[in-house]
Amino acid sequence: MELWKVVLLWLVTLLAKSVGFLWALNELFGLSIGYSLVSISASVVFLFCINGSLPLPSESKSS
Repeated sequence: MELWKVVLLWLVTLLAKSVGFLWALNELFGLSIGYSLVSISASVVFLFCINGSLPLPSESKSS
């Protein structure tokens, strides 16, 4: 799979995780966090720090 597809898939899943993370915080703790650009961006940064960096292409290719 090409690198741009891997990066795009990684970004989409990170955005989905951040929205789910905000939803879970709201449900579990009764918070009133809205789904604004700022809150989703903060959640993305938080999850990026936890999950690590972008996926790197592997050195060896399997057939």
